[in-house]
Amino acid sequence: MRTFHTILLVVFLFLISAQSQTRRIVLLEEATNASCGPCATYNPGLQDYYSKYYGGIISVRYHASWPGRDPMYSANTTENSNRIKYYGINGVPNYVMDGILYGVPSNPEAMQAQMFRNLENPAPVKISVAAQYGEDSLTTTVTVTALQDVEQNQLYLRTAVIERRVEYGSAPGTNGEKKFNDVMRKMLPNDSGVFLDSLEAGDSLSFTFTQAIGSDWLFDDLAIVSWVQSDEDKTVIQAGTDIPTFVLDETEQGIQVLNANEQASRSYRIVNDNPVELQVKILARNVQASEGWSYSFASYAGKKGQEISTVIAPGDTFYFGLDVTAGEYGSIRLDIFAKNMNAAQSLSGKQYDYGFTRTYRGVVAQNTDVLLVDDDGGADYEENFREILDQLGARYLTILQSDVEALNKQADLAQFKALIWNVSWSTPAFTESDISILKAYLDSGGNLMLFGQDIGWDIHDQQGNSHFSAAKDFYHTYLDASYKNDNSGGTSMKGVKGDPIGDGLSFSLLAPYGYSNNYPEWIESYSGASQPVLKYNNGYTGALRYDSGMYKTVYFGIGLEQVAVDSNRQKLIERSLDWFGVPTALDGPAAKVPAVFSLEQNYPNPFNPITAISYRLSAVSDVKLTVYNVLGQKIKILVNEKQSAGKYRVTFDASGLAGGVYFYRLQAGEFTAIKKMILMR
Repeated sequence: MRTFHTILLVVFLFLISAQSQTRRIVLLEEATNASCGPCATYNPGLQDYYSKYYGGIISVRYHASWPGRDPMYSANTTENSNRIKYYGINGVPNYVMDGILYGVPSNPEAMQAQMFRNLENPAPVKISVAAQYGEDSLTTTVTVTALQDVEQNQLYLRTAVIERRVEYGSAPGTNGEKKFNDVMRKMLPNDSGVFLDSLEAGDSLSFTFTQAIGSDWLFDDLAIVSWVQSDEDKTVIQAGTDIPTFVLDETEQGIQVLNANEQASRSYRIVNDNPVELQVKILARNVQASEGWSYSFASYAGKKGQEISTVIAPGDTFYFGLDVTAGEYGSIRLDIFAKNMNAAQSLSGKQYDYGFTRTYRGVVAQNTDVLLVDDDGGADYEENFREILDQLGARYLTILQSDVEALNKQADLAQFKALIWNVSWSTPAFTESDISILKAYLDSGGNLMLFGQDIGWDIHDQQGNSHFSAAKDFYHTYLDASYKNDNSGGTSMKGVKGDPIGDGLSFSLLAPYGYSNNYPEWIESYSGASQPVLKYNNGYTGALRYDSGMYKTVYFGIGLEQVAVDSNRQKLIERSLDWFGVPTALDGPAAKVPAVFSLEQNYPNPFNPITAISYRLSAVSDVKLTVYNVLGQKIKILVNEKQSAGKYRVTFDASGLAGGVYFYRLQAGEFTAIKKMILMR
């Protein structure tokens, strides 16, 4: 490998007039290792999150010396080690966002929330990065412009040369990973950075670095990431890169409540604050829609369709709208993905599916019997409920827990015959607003079906995130439940003989959250009025139903995903709805034709060794569902036939396959979708 040479060529200071703030770009730093098992588990989720919000966030990944062999660490031992030590990281994987060490990147939803919180605060500094790459060397100029006085002192400019994706033919370590993103190759001029001390409004500092390109770097897949950081508290003030970036702004946030068959729109914009043209493609992903819903995009310049492309000149703003036509009932949820075509392909030809995502959620409360609340912390467990409700022909809509308060303000929840609240294994189970809304709903004669492990613990334990008096009162009074233990010790459940919900049911308990995270709760009646529905194999109660005379509740101390066999899950939902008096079939065929084509996330995921893949067809189509490995090699064809419109579920058995990342691809006529799944070993 060639010796690194870093030369500081130019430093100069001058005053400029500028705006007082600029778009913030969040910096993600990660410590990882090619022989770290948990890294192989969590890095795919981190990268998926990163690709969905590129431009709002940019990243640098450092490679540690432990727990095993890693050639990317060996290529630059000093600077990798120093940056990891800077944050006091002593385990991998660990991630840092804007200078704050958060730990293992196991929760992309939490990372997304952290990023958006940071993006809400405009930056007092603008960073411009320009780079010229050659086969032997690169030249980088970084300009830091202070738009306001920066409160922090001990400021440093730090700059990293990253290789956007390092790929190996065979895994270089022992964890099976072959692709590594945003690998730090060199810090400019070194890992200490350039001392700025302080910045005042109007200051502009420009630095130029020249760096020899290492023999093992792919020079046409390099990028530069720069950031200003305070060593007082490690806070990152602002970040920048030489690749054009943007964020997708929405004029309104939150759920949109519509009338039946109403046509509505929501506006979005992209501001090009880069010195070059932006090339952007707008499309929808992960569409979930009830019968009769449709959508399209329309630019203010007249472009229309389910995909639109545009070129945005420097300093210009691109406006477009999402036009939605509601059905008679239900909801639509889709991700609006603004794909960054400037970042989509490197000079080496590598492809990057990078862009910025906003999620649209529209609902019609009219003509709807069931409200399904998704409170599982960002997992996809609500799909189990959706599939069952579809099979039952129920009229339902799905909302996030974060949308409950907004829906309650715009619609009368009393119109719903039943409310299904799915916590799975997530905290907080409830906010104070949730409890207030649930009490009012039940007092109006509603019916509640509640699923989730550790709900009782979250409410009763001092460390719980729902540990407040109103939640405890709700638990005792409205559920008539007494919390006994967060782990019953049960491994299977059996329905109570003669019970309208549990009678005749018997099933094992699965461990979708990992075997070390299985906490099926032990609950009993608080007053003696509630009745046991299911009991564990050790005799403890795991589910209760309560009829107050005004309302009814069914409380399961487990997640639905812990119930073995799909037919048992369906019976629990169907019988609970029947006990509530909610119709489970509409006039005419129960199976409804989906409004759009869609491919769902496999469940469970991660899995070992069996998982299920669901998809929806809105028209008769030639269907092919194929599984591939990370090298693009075909592993198995699961479906290859003509199918009618409808909802389908296919089981994939990965017995005999090595653990790691796999992809499944659905082709149905002109519709194509690809999703990622993780096989755990």
